[in-house]
Amino acid sequence: VCGLPTSVAKSSLSDLEQFDRGLYSGPFGYVGGNSSEFCVSIRSALFVGQRIIVYAGAGIVPTSDPEQEWRETALKMIPFLQLLGEMDAEQAFEAACSDIPVHFMSTDTASDD
Repeated sequence: VCGLPTSVAKSSLSDLEQFDRGLYSGPFGYVGGNSSEFCVSIRSALFVGQRIIVYAGAGIVPTSDPEQEWRETALKMIPFLQLLGEMDAEQAFEAACSDIPVHFMSTDTASDD
């Protein structure tokens, strides 16, 4: 999930985005003896020690309205923000729409190691 042609899209994204996408939009799944199943991780969370990284995004096309796409991404993050931060919907939407990352840390002071 990065655009076409892929090589041009990846190059543009690396120039524009100041962060690593991590799991976002990558394949996620399992392979078993009798079955396998994969999906694209467009709404997901990664637990790293006492930290939780939440991923969400929107599909951008030539006719996209950037503000509307950002709002869509924020709306997709609300359930995670409510669950992890014990926020109501309005607080979660404001947090998701902010220009800075929202960090939720456990009150436990254990290290990530």
